[in-house]
Amino acid sequence: MDNELKIQDHLSDKIKISDTAQATARASKITLETIAKHFPNGLIAVINGDFLIEYVEGEELDKLGLRNVIVSGMCVDDISTFSENQKTRLKKDVLKTLDGVHNTFETEFNNNTYSVNTTPFTIVGNGKKALLVFYNISRRKKYETKIWKALQKEQELNELKSSFITMASHEFRTPLSAILSSVNMIQKLESPEYREKREKYFKIIKANVHNLVVILDDYLSFEKLKDKKEALKKKWIYPDLFITTLIEQIKPSKKPGQTIRLIKKKSDHKVFTDPILLEHILVNLISNAIKYSSKESVISVTVGTIDDSFYYTVEDQGIGIPLDEQKNLFNKFFRAQNANYIQGTGLGLHIAKQYTELLGGSINFKSMVNTGTTFTVQFPTNQFFAKHEENTVNRGQ
Repeated sequence: MDNELKIQDHLSDKIKISDTAQATARASKITLETIAKHFPNGLIAVINGDFLIEYVEGEELDKLGLRNVIVSGMCVDDISTFSENQKTRLKKDVLKTLDGVHNTFETEFNNNTYSVNTTPFTIVGNGKKALLVFYNISRRKKYETKIWKALQKEQELNELKSSFITMASHEFRTPLSAILSSVNMIQKLESPEYREKREKYFKIIKANVHNLVVILDDYLSFEKLKDKKEALKKKWIYPDLFITTLIEQIKPSKKPGQTIRLIKKKSDHKVFTDPILLEHILVNLISNAIKYSSKESVISVTVGTIDDSFYYTVEDQGIGIPLDEQKNLFNKFFRAQNANYIQGTGLGLHIAKQYTELLGGSINFKSMVNTGTTFTVQFPTNQFFAKHEENTVNRGQ
């Protein structure tokens, strides 16, 4: 009789434990459902060792249109919107989690970024499960990207400032020293018989003043381009007359014995362009030809028109550009290895290319070391636009 009572008590205790476990499981499920249904910008899923989705809920199901695509009782392999790689990755994460590993990672889906946390847990009488919590962090990632870009831009600006200070301190010192020494020599050569020597030093001063102007123009133009402040101011010009005047202005900066030869090919057409930007492009190309060519060399400048475009070529007999460095030629602050001993900012060609593109043109070159370099810039004549502008001006008069 006592044994029967003990057995009944034992069974009663077991039933109580079972009832308690079931009540706990039900309470846990209700809690999970309550949390999941009100989980903003995410979803919660419970997956078992057979990769069956025992539970899935969250606002993100509606936002992604997956409410009827991913449902409880479905196998991971049956999710039609997942790629094979995504299914394989999910199953690997589930297995790791079931082995007791807590996972945290990021994943991409439908152009959204999700932070994923996985946690192993056990339901009494129902085995091990993997709890996966997905949270949409796309907005945060966008802000992070903006901050990162801002930091990169700030770093780039700091590097540019450092490069500017280093370059300016070197580039300004050379012509200023030449000007100062020439002025000192002129002061000592006051007698009439030293007239030729005085003229020589005056030429040195003019050439170095020209170099300083080019350097300053490079830096000022670079700042305008960097801040996108350069606006086009187009006017009517004759390409041949324009380059003829420009060459006369540049001649004082030639090395002794250098010759600038001008070749005109059907260049008497009137074109509509920005003369300030065009001047900067051509001054840069011709100044480089002078700088990187030896004494007694010839620099050929050609101007012409082809169909609806006009062009200039500047050909020198200078040091040339090494083939393996040509791809970097238009990068800011780039100097070829064989040009490091020659004064220059490394900005001129970068700015020339930017200005050429602003005018709707193109810039190309061919070069061979110790033979020379030829630059070609070509621009649309903008005839249709130019005629419209001319007619508008005439009607206004």
